[in-house]
Amino acid sequence: MKNLKSILSFLIGLVIIVVLAKYIGLEKIIKIFLHVKPIFIIFFIITSIVIMFLRVLKWKFILESHDINVPLKDLFMYRIAGMAVSYLTPSAHVGGEPVRAYLISKKANVPFEKAMSSVIIDKAIELTLNGFFTVVFSIFVLAFFKLPLLVKIFIYANLILITFLVILFYIRTINGKGFFTFFFDKLRLEKIKFLKKYKNKVVEIDKTTSELFYYSKYYLHLAFITHLLSWILSLVEFQLVLMMFGFGISWINAFLVYAGVGLAYTIPVPGALGILEVVQSFVAKLTHLPVQVSFAVSFVVRARDGIWTIIGVLYLYLKKLKISELLSSKASKGENHHEK
Repeated sequence: MKNLKSILSFLIGLVIIVVLAKYIGLEKIIKIFLHVKPIFIIFFIITSIVIMFLRVLKWKFILESHDINVPLKDLFMYRIAGMAVSYLTPSAHVGGEPVRAYLISKKANVPFEKAMSSVIIDKAIELTLNGFFTVVFSIFVLAFFKLPLLVKIFIYANLILITFLVILFYIRTINGKGFFTFFFDKLRLEKIKFLKKYKNKVVEIDKTTSELFYYSKYYLHLAFITHLLSWILSLVEFQLVLMMFGFGISWINAFLVYAGVGLAYTIPVPGALGILEVVQSFVAKLTHLPVQVSFAVSFVVRARDGIWTIIGVLYLYLKKLKISELLSSKASKGENHHEK
Protein backbone atom coordinates (compact mmCIF):
# COMPACT_ATOMS: atom_id res chain seq x y z
CA MET A 1 0.00 0.00 0.00
CA LYS A 2 2.81 2.41 0.89
CA ASN A 3 4.64 1.56 -2.33
CA LEU A 4 1.46 2.17 -4.32
CA LYS A 5 1.02 5.56 -2.63
CA SER A 6 4.61 6.51 -3.45
CA ILE A 7 4.25 5.42 -7.09
CA LEU A 8 0.97 7.32 -7.51
CA SER A 9 2.47 10.43 -5.90
CA PHE A 10 5.48 10.19 -8.21
CA LEU A 11 3.33 9.79 -11.35
CA ILE A 12 0.99 12.65 -10.41
CA GLY A 13 3.96 14.89 -9.60
CA LEU A 14 5.61 14.02 -12.90
CA VAL A 15 2.42 14.86 -14.81
CA ILE A 16 2.20 18.21 -13.02
CA ILE A 17 5.80 19.05 -13.97
CA VAL A 18 5.25 18.09 -17.62
CA VAL A 19 2.01 20.11 -17.85
CA LEU A 20 3.61 23.11 -16.14
CA ALA A 21 6.69 22.94 -18.39
CA LYS A 22 4.45 22.80 -21.46
CA TYR A 23 2.41 25.74 -20.19
CA ILE A 24 5.53 27.85 -19.57
CA GLY A 25 7.19 26.79 -22.82
CA LEU A 26 10.23 24.55 -23.14
CA GLU A 27 12.02 27.14 -25.26
CA LYS A 28 11.79 29.72 -22.49
CA ILE A 29 13.05 27.25 -19.89
CA ILE A 30 15.96 26.10 -22.05
CA LYS A 31 16.86 29.73 -22.80
CA ILE A 32 17.12 30.45 -19.06
CA PHE A 33 19.60 27.60 -18.59
CA LEU A 34 21.65 28.65 -21.61
CA HIS A 35 22.39 31.96 -19.91
CA VAL A 36 23.53 30.50 -16.58
CA LYS A 37 26.52 32.28 -15.01
CA PRO A 38 29.05 29.57 -13.94
CA ILE A 39 30.67 31.64 -11.15
CA PHE A 40 27.38 31.67 -9.24
CA ILE A 41 27.09 27.89 -9.62
CA ILE A 42 30.41 27.54 -7.78
CA PHE A 43 29.29 29.95 -5.04
CA PHE A 44 25.98 28.10 -4.77
CA ILE A 45 27.68 24.71 -4.32
CA ILE A 46 30.05 26.07 -1.66
CA THR A 47 27.17 27.73 0.20
CA SER A 48 25.07 24.55 0.10
CA ILE A 49 27.93 22.50 1.59
CA VAL A 50 28.49 25.08 4.35
CA ILE A 51 24.77 25.05 5.17
CA MET A 52 24.81 21.26 5.48
CA PHE A 53 27.92 21.47 7.67
CA LEU A 54 26.19 23.97 10.01
CA ARG A 55 23.14 21.73 10.30
CA VAL A 56 25.35 18.78 11.19
CA LEU A 57 27.21 20.95 13.71
CA LYS A 58 23.87 21.87 15.30
CA TRP A 59 23.12 18.16 15.74
CA LYS A 60 26.59 17.60 17.24
CA PHE A 61 25.97 20.29 19.87
CA ILE A 62 22.73 18.58 20.83
CA LEU A 63 24.43 15.18 21.07
CA GLU A 64 27.23 16.62 23.21
CA SER A 65 24.60 17.78 25.68
CA HIS A 66 23.80 14.06 26.04
CA ASP A 67 27.53 13.34 26.55
CA ILE A 68 27.51 11.59 23.17
CA ASN A 69 30.61 12.25 21.10
CA VAL A 70 30.45 11.20 17.46
CA PRO A 71 32.95 12.42 14.82
CA LEU A 72 31.59 15.21 12.67
CA LYS A 73 32.33 13.31 9.45
CA ASP A 74 30.17 10.41 10.65
CA LEU A 75 27.32 12.71 11.63
CA PHE A 76 27.58 14.31 8.21
CA MET A 77 26.91 10.97 6.52
CA TYR A 78 24.12 10.04 8.97
CA ARG A 79 22.41 13.36 8.26
CA ILE A 80 22.64 12.84 4.50
CA ALA A 81 21.41 9.25 4.83
CA GLY A 82 18.40 10.45 6.83
CA MET A 83 17.78 13.15 4.25
CA ALA A 84 17.83 10.56 1.48
CA VAL A 85 15.17 8.48 3.23
CA SER A 86 13.01 11.57 3.84
CA TYR A 87 13.34 12.61 0.21
CA LEU A 88 12.38 9.20 -1.18
CA THR A 89 9.41 8.53 1.10
CA PRO A 90 6.04 10.34 1.39
CA SER A 91 6.75 11.59 4.92
CA ALA A 92 6.64 15.42 4.76
CA HIS A 93 10.43 15.49 4.98
CA VAL A 94 10.65 13.80 8.39
CA GLY A 95 10.80 10.09 7.51
CA GLY A 96 14.57 9.96 7.86
CA GLU A 97 14.68 11.05 11.49
CA PRO A 98 14.27 7.54 13.02
CA VAL A 99 16.98 6.39 10.60
CA ARG A 100 19.38 9.04 11.93
CA ALA A 101 18.59 7.95 15.49
CA TYR A 102 19.13 4.30 14.57
CA LEU A 103 22.53 5.05 13.00
CA ILE A 104 23.64 7.05 16.06
CA SER A 105 22.47 4.28 18.37
CA LYS A 106 24.33 1.71 16.32
CA LYS A 107 27.56 3.72 16.02
CA ALA A 108 27.86 5.33 19.45
CA ASN A 109 26.50 2.43 21.50
CA VAL A 110 23.89 4.58 23.25
CA PRO A 111 20.23 3.91 24.10
CA PHE A 112 17.92 4.54 21.19
CA GLU A 113 15.85 6.87 23.39
CA LYS A 114 18.79 9.29 23.79
CA ALA A 115 19.62 9.12 20.10
CA MET A 116 16.00 9.76 19.16
CA SER A 117 15.78 12.63 21.65
CA SER A 118 18.71 14.38 19.95
CA VAL A 119 17.01 14.03 16.57
CA ILE A 120 13.69 15.30 17.93
CA ILE A 121 15.30 18.45 19.35
CA ASP A 122 17.29 18.93 16.15
CA LYS A 123 14.09 18.71 14.11
CA ALA A 124 12.14 20.87 16.58
CA ILE A 125 14.60 23.74 16.16
CA GLU A 126 14.44 23.34 12.40
CA LEU A 127 10.64 23.14 12.25
CA THR A 128 10.23 26.15 14.52
CA LEU A 129 11.88 28.40 11.93
CA ASN A 130 10.33 26.51 9.01
CA GLY A 131 6.93 26.92 10.66
CA PHE A 132 7.56 30.64 10.83
CA PHE A 133 8.42 30.65 7.11
CA THR A 134 5.23 28.77 6.31
CA VAL A 135 3.10 31.18 8.33
CA VAL A 136 4.62 34.26 6.65
CA PHE A 137 4.36 32.70 3.19
CA SER A 138 0.72 31.74 3.76
CA ILE A 139 -0.12 35.27 4.90
CA PHE A 140 1.38 36.68 1.67
CA VAL A 141 -0.59 34.19 -0.44
CA LEU A 142 -3.85 35.04 1.36
CA ALA A 143 -3.17 38.77 0.98
CA PHE A 144 -2.24 38.81 -2.72
CA PHE A 145 -4.27 35.98 -4.29
CA LYS A 146 -7.97 35.46 -4.76
CA LEU A 147 -8.37 31.87 -3.68
CA PRO A 148 -11.32 29.46 -3.58
CA LEU A 149 -12.98 29.17 -0.18
CA LEU A 150 -11.81 25.57 0.35
CA VAL A 151 -8.18 26.57 -0.34
CA LYS A 152 -8.46 29.45 2.14
CA ILE A 153 -9.90 27.10 4.77
CA PHE A 154 -7.02 24.68 4.16
CA ILE A 155 -4.41 27.45 4.55
CA TYR A 156 -5.99 28.83 7.72
CA ALA A 157 -6.27 25.33 9.19
CA ASN A 158 -2.61 24.72 8.33
CA LEU A 159 -1.56 27.97 10.06
CA ILE A 160 -3.52 27.13 13.19
CA LEU A 161 -2.18 23.57 13.28
CA ILE A 162 1.48 24.62 12.87
CA THR A 163 1.20 27.32 15.53
CA PHE A 164 -0.58 24.96 17.91
CA LEU A 165 1.96 22.14 17.51
CA VAL A 166 5.02 24.40 17.95
CA ILE A 167 3.62 26.08 21.08
CA LEU A 168 2.43 22.75 22.52
CA PHE A 169 5.82 21.12 21.95
CA TYR A 170 7.77 23.81 23.81
CA ILE A 171 5.28 24.20 26.67
CA ARG A 172 5.02 20.50 27.41
CA THR A 173 8.70 19.76 26.84
CA ILE A 174 9.98 22.63 29.00
CA ASN A 175 7.52 21.72 31.77
CA GLY A 176 8.54 18.05 31.59
CA LYS A 177 5.06 16.84 30.65
CA GLY A 178 5.98 15.20 27.36
CA PHE A 179 4.87 16.17 23.86
CA PHE A 180 4.51 12.69 22.32
CA THR A 181 3.12 11.24 25.55
CA PHE A 182 0.33 13.82 25.30
CA PHE A 183 -0.82 12.45 21.94
CA PHE A 184 -0.26 8.86 23.02
CA ASP A 185 -2.61 9.42 25.97
CA LYS A 186 -5.19 11.68 24.31
CA LEU A 187 -5.56 9.37 21.30
CA ARG A 188 -5.44 6.32 23.60
CA LEU A 189 -2.89 4.65 21.36
CA GLU A 190 -1.97 2.17 24.08
CA LYS A 191 -5.29 0.44 23.32
CA ILE A 192 -3.91 -0.48 19.92
CA LYS A 193 -2.12 -3.78 20.49
CA PHE A 194 1.02 -3.25 18.39
CA LEU A 195 1.49 0.31 19.74
CA LYS A 196 1.04 -0.55 23.41
CA LYS A 197 4.59 -1.93 23.73
CA TYR A 198 6.02 1.43 22.59
CA LYS A 199 4.45 3.45 25.42
CA ASN A 200 7.47 3.17 27.72
CA LYS A 201 9.85 4.16 24.91
CA VAL A 202 7.72 7.22 24.12
CA VAL A 203 7.73 8.27 27.78
CA GLU A 204 11.51 7.78 28.01
CA ILE A 205 12.13 9.83 24.84
CA ASP A 206 9.96 12.65 26.20
CA LYS A 207 11.76 12.51 29.54
CA THR A 208 15.20 12.66 27.92
CA THR A 209 14.11 15.55 25.68
CA SER A 210 12.74 17.54 28.64
CA GLU A 211 15.92 16.97 30.66
CA LEU A 212 17.98 18.33 27.81
CA PHE A 213 15.87 21.50 27.66
CA TYR A 214 16.21 21.92 31.43
CA TYR A 215 19.87 21.06 32.04
CA SER A 216 21.61 21.82 28.75
CA LYS A 217 20.53 25.34 27.80
CA TYR A 218 24.09 26.24 26.80
CA TYR A 219 24.15 23.58 24.09
CA LEU A 220 20.62 24.46 22.99
CA HIS A 221 21.64 28.08 22.56
CA LEU A 222 24.61 26.98 20.46
CA ALA A 223 22.35 24.72 18.39
CA PHE A 224 19.81 27.49 17.82
CA ILE A 225 22.47 30.05 16.86
CA THR A 226 24.04 27.54 14.46
CA HIS A 227 20.69 26.88 12.82
CA LEU A 228 20.03 30.61 12.59
CA LEU A 229 23.32 31.01 10.73
CA SER A 230 22.34 28.22 8.34
CA TRP A 231 19.00 29.96 7.79
CA ILE A 232 20.71 33.26 6.92
CA LEU A 233 23.00 31.41 4.52
CA SER A 234 19.94 29.77 2.97
CA LEU A 235 18.67 33.21 1.98
CA VAL A 236 22.08 33.90 0.45
CA GLU A 237 21.86 30.53 -1.31
CA PHE A 238 18.59 31.42 -3.00
CA GLN A 239 19.89 34.83 -3.97
CA LEU A 240 22.78 33.01 -5.66
CA VAL A 241 20.35 30.75 -7.53
CA LEU A 242 18.52 33.77 -8.90
CA MET A 243 21.78 35.56 -9.75
CA MET A 244 22.83 32.37 -11.51
CA PHE A 245 20.01 33.05 -13.98
CA GLY A 246 20.75 36.77 -14.16
CA PHE A 247 18.06 37.96 -11.74
CA GLY A 248 18.57 39.91 -8.53
CA ILE A 249 15.66 40.47 -6.14
CA SER A 250 15.13 41.95 -2.69
CA TRP A 251 15.88 39.94 0.42
CA ILE A 252 12.15 39.84 1.21
CA ASN A 253 11.48 38.19 -2.14
CA ALA A 254 14.42 35.81 -1.59
CA PHE A 255 12.78 34.91 1.71
CA LEU A 256 9.53 34.13 -0.13
CA VAL A 257 11.37 31.88 -2.58
CA TYR A 258 12.98 30.03 0.33
CA ALA A 259 9.71 29.88 2.29
CA GLY A 260 7.97 28.46 -0.77
CA VAL A 261 10.48 25.61 -0.92
CA GLY A 262 9.97 24.94 2.80
CA LEU A 263 6.20 24.89 2.37
CA ALA A 264 6.41 22.49 -0.59
CA TYR A 265 8.45 20.02 1.46
CA THR A 266 5.81 19.89 4.20
CA ILE A 267 3.48 18.10 1.76
CA PRO A 268 3.85 14.30 2.16
CA VAL A 269 4.93 13.60 -1.42
CA PRO A 270 8.32 12.02 -2.29
CA GLY A 271 10.70 14.87 -3.12
CA ALA A 272 7.71 17.27 -3.24
CA LEU A 273 7.52 16.22 -6.90
CA GLY A 274 5.23 18.61 -8.74
CA ILE A 275 4.32 20.41 -5.51
CA LEU A 276 7.58 22.37 -5.50
CA GLU A 277 7.02 23.55 -9.06
CA VAL A 278 3.43 24.65 -8.38
CA VAL A 279 4.37 26.53 -5.20
CA GLN A 280 7.23 28.28 -6.97
CA SER A 281 4.83 29.40 -9.72
CA PHE A 282 2.86 31.17 -6.97
CA VAL A 283 6.11 32.67 -5.70
CA ALA A 284 6.85 33.96 -9.20
CA LYS A 285 3.62 35.96 -9.15
CA LEU A 286 4.34 37.28 -5.64
CA THR A 287 7.86 38.36 -6.52
CA HIS A 288 7.14 39.43 -10.12
CA LEU A 289 9.68 36.93 -11.44
CA PRO A 290 9.21 35.33 -14.87
CA VAL A 291 7.54 31.97 -14.32
CA GLN A 292 10.32 30.22 -16.26
CA VAL A 293 12.81 31.51 -13.68
CA SER A 294 10.75 30.02 -10.83
CA PHE A 295 10.69 26.72 -12.72
CA ALA A 296 14.47 26.89 -13.13
CA VAL A 297 14.84 27.58 -9.38
CA SER A 298 12.79 24.45 -8.65
CA PHE A 299 15.07 22.47 -10.94
CA VAL A 300 18.23 23.68 -9.15
CA VAL A 301 16.73 22.92 -5.72
CA ARG A 302 15.71 19.47 -6.92
CA ALA A 303 19.18 18.86 -8.42
CA ARG A 304 20.87 19.87 -5.17
CA ASP A 305 18.65 17.66 -3.02
CA GLY A 306 18.93 14.89 -5.60
CA ILE A 307 22.71 14.89 -5.32
CA TRP A 308 22.56 14.74 -1.51
CA THR A 309 20.03 11.89 -1.84
CA ILE A 310 22.29 9.92 -4.20
CA ILE A 311 25.19 10.31 -1.76
CA GLY A 312 22.96 9.16 1.11
CA VAL A 313 21.67 6.13 -0.78
CA LEU A 314 25.22 5.17 -1.80
CA TYR A 315 26.31 5.41 1.84
CA LEU A 316 23.47 3.14 2.95
CA TYR A 317 24.30 0.73 0.13
CA LEU A 318 28.00 0.59 1.03
CA LYS A 319 27.07 -0.01 4.66
CA LYS A 320 24.67 -2.73 3.48
CA LEU A 321 21.69 -0.93 5.01
CA LYS A 322 18.45 -1.04 3.02
CA ILE A 323 15.95 1.81 3.34
CA SER A 324 13.11 -0.68 3.72
CA GLU A 325 14.92 -2.35 6.62
CA LEU A 326 15.72 0.96 8.31
CA LEU A 327 12.04 1.86 8.25
CA SER A 328 11.01 -1.57 9.51
CA SER A 329 10.11 -2.45 13.06
CA LYS A 330 13.73 -3.37 13.81
CA ALA A 331 14.91 0.21 13.28
CA SER A 332 11.89 1.80 14.88
CA LYS A 333 12.30 -0.32 18.00
CA GLY A 334 15.80 1.04 18.30
CA GLU A 335 17.50 -2.28 18.80
CA ASN A 336 21.19 -1.69 19.29
CA HIS A 337 23.05 -3.59 16.62
CA HIS A 338 26.67 -2.58 16.73
CA GLU A 339 28.99 -2.41 13.78
CA LYS A 340 31.32 -5.30 13.43
